[in-house]
Amino acid sequence: MRVLFISPRFTENAGGDGLYAFHLAHACAARGVEVFVLCIRDGEFSLYEVPTGANPNEENSSYKSLRPVNSSVLGLNYYSRTARRSLSDVLHLISPDIIHIHGIHQYFTIAVLGPLRRFRGPVVMTVHDYKLLCGNAGFFSDRTNSVCLRCLRGHHIHSIMERCKADSRIASLGIAVQMELWKLAKGLDVFTAFLCGSEFVYDLLKKSDSTRSRLEFIRMPILGKREKTDNERKDTIEIAYIGRMVPHKGPTIFADAVRGLEVRKRIFGDGPQRKKIDEMLGNDPLATFYGWVSHEAMDKELGPGSIVVVPYLAHETFCYVALEAMMRGSCVVASDRGAIPELIKDGHNGVLIRQPNAENFRRVLVNLLDNSDLVYRMGKNAKEIVRDVPSLDEHTSSMLRLYDRIA
Repeated sequence: MRVLFISPRFTENAGGDGLYAFHLAHACAARGVEVFVLCIRDGEFSLYEVPTGANPNEENSSYKSLRPVNSSVLGLNYYSRTARRSLSDVLHLISPDIIHIHGIHQYFTIAVLGPLRRFRGPVVMTVHDYKLLCGNAGFFSDRTNSVCLRCLRGHHIHSIMERCKADSRIASLGIAVQMELWKLAKGLDVFTAFLCGSEFVYDLLKKSDSTRSRLEFIRMPILGKREKTDNERKDTIEIAYIGRMVPHKGPTIFADAVRGLEVRKRIFGDGPQRKKIDEMLGNDPLATFYGWVSHEAMDKELGPGSIVVVPYLAHETFCYVALEAMMRGSCVVASDRGAIPELIKDGHNGVLIRQPNAENFRRVLVNLLDNSDLVYRMGKNAKEIVRDVPSLDEHTSSMLRLYDRIA
């Protein structure tokens, strides 16, 4: 079997979609499947041939540059001839049996619909975000900093009225036009199946006429090693934030919640709100910014005694930040949003904040700092999550069965 992945991001150090695509591609190749990846690399559309049986940590130079990405506003968001030509060339070159898409709107645009329709084979998409139905990708309003499902049924005029993109009518008009173009082009009709990695996503997309009849539930797996580094228990409790510093990830909630607390604060990641977070913490000597670090490095940095705060405001499709923190034996304090409650049992292996705001997070954190035994106990319980989430090997078997069924 020959499978083509389409994933703008494709690296073991990417978040979400790119990380998952990277591990699944190599896991499929290890089973003898021929896997190719159309991705973005150094500003160019590139084709990567995944070596059969390769170790995903190995550096590999099997990338074929196709053509530069059109980085104009038009090319990135509305119509990219270079994307269309790149996909057409790849389909002609490798003649795949199945196309598996992990990201398509940004960079690829509606321009790829022509080649996808001419392909005439199965096209599946793993739902890593909600861009297929929501122009702002997260069913989230940047204006109100809250969940908004008004576009779930395909009426994208709501995004302009809501000013959901950057609290701007112009930016919101831009995404509304983008989504209407997909709607007019009947873009969702090219997909054979939409793969949902959590029960939450499956139940949510059942509410849309555009996706209801083509949903498949295959739970997201543990990526990499099933057992994390068994770090020693920390002598003193610390608090950590991991992720992009953008509004829907709630970094300002984190900063406000921990401001003034006499505890070590470790902040991993970066983004447009980094400067604001730094200002909110007031150059706190107990706060350290690490930027982006590898997953392996994170395994060594965090563990029992670490409280990982996940103050997300949008509905997560799965949440690898929470899963990996739990596997390390950290105590996770997270928003009760999206698929996160499928991982965390409140009070047993972590804490869920039903109304995610700084005051509620701070109240829980202060209580945990006064009760270190509870932190360690929930962290120990959290490591048992490996029993409930499929391994990458188990997940790959499910994916290959799906490929065989629809091919």
